Amino acid sequence: MKTPSLHALIKPGLSTFILLLITYLAIWGGHLLWWPYFSDASSTLLIDSGWSPVYHVLALLFLVAINSVLLRRFVLHFSIIRIKSFLPVFLFLVFTVTWPELRMDLYAHLFLTAFLLSLEFFFGMFRNRTAVEQSFLGSLIISLLSLVEPLYLLIIPIVWTGFLILKSLSLRTWLASLTGLAIPWIFFNAYFWSKGIFTEVAPELVLLLQPTLYFPVHNPQFLVFIGLISGSVIILLIGLFRKILDDSIQTRKYIYVLFLLMMAIILFLVVYQQNAARFLPLLAFFLAILLAHPFSLLKPAIYPILFYCIIALHLFLLISQYLFI
Repeated sequence: MKTPSLHALIKPGLSTFILLLITYLAIWGGHLLWWPYFSDASSTLLIDSGWSPVYHVLALLFLVAINSVLLRRFVLHFSIIRIKSFLPVFLFLVFTVTWPELRMDLYAHLFLTAFLLSLEFFFGMFRNRTAVEQSFLGSLIISLLSLVEPLYLLIIPIVWTGFLILKSLSLRTWLASLTGLAIPWIFFNAYFWSKGIFTEVAPELVLLLQPTLYFPVHNPQFLVFIGLISGSVIILLIGLFRKILDDSIQTRKYIYVLFLLMMAIILFLVVYQQNAARFLPLLAFFLAILLAHPFSLLKPAIYPILFYCIIALHLFLLISQYLFI
């Protein structure tokens, strides 16, 4: 019996690429035709503000395309996967078209674009304890995002731990990061004080102390999906870390940081579920890279089978959104 292979998706030809793109746009376009209204808060606010849904959709398509390009550049630039693989982008697009919170939330994708730029700065600090500029700029971007969504400040301690893993943590880089973190909040409050409006040092930071832990036990389809996906991800991560010594030291460090960030994002999703939509693009980004690594490099037949199982589960999630509404 022929062993299943993912070669056609790892290095797709032009015809395969066009077919995948048409399928993605067809599924996404189907949502617009079948779904009578934008269901998430971000899109509803944009429509209520008078901004045309057409502009919203075009902007969203542009951001998804930009994030896909940035993701591919990130993987290639830092050699996260030893071969040129299209799977990170493919998985990212699968997540964006099947996860309901990602299809129409423009802000979440915009946040991901900015976060990818900051991650480029941070990963460029490998074994450089004097990388003050990168530390400052990366933290500055995250701090600017936190003015809109304060929960992004929770990422900063994880980033500092990443500095330690990348052997780039020093007093200089830590102070530069702290400065980049503080400057937007200082100017934010100074602006309101100059207008005679009194604010606290960071009035929105109280959100960080108000977790909204909640388990959707009323949705069995969702629980089944999460359970099966979690099992598949665990198997893939075990395969990833069993073979991680085949990668270079630098690549291993990058993978450790990506895994740490992914676990932190999962924790934030559980604890702050009211703001989950802001973290889901980040989770899609980390999952796409970490899952694509074993799919692209490991040869046993179980990995192609797991790949098709994950795709089938996401199709089930997609269909269930219309069958069980």
